[in-house]
Amino acid sequence: MLTCISQERWDKAKGILQWIYDFITSGDDLPFKELESHRGFLIYLVRTYPAINPYLKGIHLTLDSWRPWRKDNGWRMTLAEIWESLSAHSDFDGCGTGEKSPPRVKWVPRLPDDITALRLLFVPSVPPRRRVRSSSSAVAIYRFGDASGAGFRSSLFLNGSIYYRHGQWTSTFSDESSNYRELANLIHAIEDAHAKGLLADSELFVFTDNSAAEGAFYKGTSSSRGLYR
Repeated sequence: MLTCISQERWDKAKGILQWIYDFITSGDDLPFKELESHRGFLIYLVRTYPAINPYLKGIHLTLDSWRPWRKDNGWRMTLAEIWESLSAHSDFDGCGTGEKSPPRVKWVPRLPDDITALRLLFVPSVPPRRRVRSSSSAVAIYRFGDASGAGFRSSLFLNGSIYYRHGQWTSTFSDESSNYRELANLIHAIEDAHAKGLLADSELFVFTDNSAAEGAFYKGTSSSRGLYR
């Protein structure tokens, strides 16, 4: 079974991405209401093309960048950062939660990269068909793994065989949070299996005991900045 969108909607999405790109290359802000409306349409397309979801984060952060307790990159401040900001501004008299959205918002640093990725995904002139159910075969692949300690482990069960990978994290990864390492372990294991051709025409089932990694993997997005690096 295959799914896709109409040519009209595909062309509309390409036009939206071009619209955002033009604003990025000509200035440092965008019209809030128009961007909010365009985001709604792109979110609708996620139902058909889930792969675009992670690259909408720059739009989300840009639309929320004017809200209180936001850093220059658009992400929310941590509680410690909020307290530090309050201590530095003793005359602060409110958090501004009742303020209305501004007519224009400054785009966040990650938006250009996100738009570049989205424009690449929308390069085809006609909407691609995405397979949602195999018509000829169905192979269930189960993957188990863990990365909570100093090392990582993952296993892939396929057609009666087990493919196993393990190792020690480098300092680049060992200094990150356990949630980051758990998600990285999932991604690296899947990328490795795909590169070896093990996932062709297969339905992949992934198992993990880390809810943050599971949520990011399943939804394609996360409220954690660290999981987006």
